[in-house]
Amino acid sequence: MLLVAIFWLAQIEASWRGPHIATSVSFVGVILALVGIGLRAAAIRTLGRYFISDIRVERIVRTGVYRWMRHPSEIGLIFIAVGVPLILESRLSASLALLLLTPLSLWRIRREESVIN
Repeated sequence: MLLVAIFWLAQIEASWRGPHIATSVSFVGVILALVGIGLRAAAIRTLGRYFISDIRVERIVRTGVYRWMRHPSEIGLIFIAVGVPLILESRLSASLALLLLTPLSLWRIRREESVIN
């Protein structure tokens, strides 16, 4: 729900400004969004049926994208949530995404780490 609200806010902010001309901020947003999508897709592909919303550890995965990072799905989610508003040059929505979603993702990461360790 939070992502949908952030994306709608970005759309509203962009519509208030009028026609959109891509700038370096938009380019950074595209890069962040694409990297985020790639990270989440790699996490989903690597975990397969073990990619679930619940926090449950049946085995620790150290292959695929998990070879290089512990929580690619959460990092990808933050990149997407910040990148998409930046594509529309909505710095307000990107900032809100970063400020609201980062603590939630860190909370989830801590919960996962407590189950793993």
